[in-house]
Amino acid sequence: MKVQNIVFNRIGNNVSVLIEYPNVNIQILDQISFNLRGFNFEVSSICVDNNSLKAVMSIISGKENKKISFIFTQKELIIDQLGSFLPSEEGFTGKIKNPEILFKAGVDPEITTLFSEDQLFIPQMDFFKTVAKLFAE
Repeated sequence: MKVQNIVFNRIGNNVSVLIEYPNVNIQILDQISFNLRGFNFEVSSICVDNNSLKAVMSIISGKENKKISFIFTQKELIIDQLGSFLPSEEGFTGKIKNPEILFKAGVDPEITTLFSEDQLFIPQMDFFKTVAKLFAE
């Protein structure tokens, strides 16, 4: 895995990251801040550290604030509370191990379309928004 380019434009409210894996290139495109189902989400940091890319997305709600960490390693993407995902043609694919999130995903038609059998697909376009849908409850 090699990070080719990072653009973090807070004024324009967009982020773009080009990641080169041995068999595929992935370009993550999304907004930095967005509102989804009454929750405010914000990509609060992105950095390259020792052959990995790390990102943190904050969930800001009236009840509590949470952070979700993303670690892009040489072979996979690891997302807090979700699991490991492998790079694929148009994004990342992997299994969700958290039964609570699996249940939420199963009853939400917008998320259900991202599943194929027991694999969740996270597209490179609207990458953070797709993950946020799993936590907006």
